[in-house]
Amino acid sequence: MKILLINGGKAFAHSNGELNATLHELARGELAELGHEVRETVIVDGFDAKVEVEKQLWADLIIYQTPGWWMGSCEEKSLRTQ
Repeated sequence: MKILLINGGKAFAHSNGELNATLHELARGELAELGHEVRETVIVDGFDAKVEVEKQLWADLIIYQTPGWWMGSCEEKSLRTQ
């Protein structure tokens, strides 16, 4: 199966986004070990909208790893368009 992992964790107050990063890395390793094709996006590293659309069209399954308190949109500085 083709799986896209999206890590939406980010530093906030006392949290450094470590739990989200840990769970993201665990999922990536386990899914790859099970033979799945895995691609990923880490929101705070920035992303290109056109590339993300291609990844989402490619994927059979998309997994969003986000903070439990996150009720807003992705960090606004992360979006880069061409």
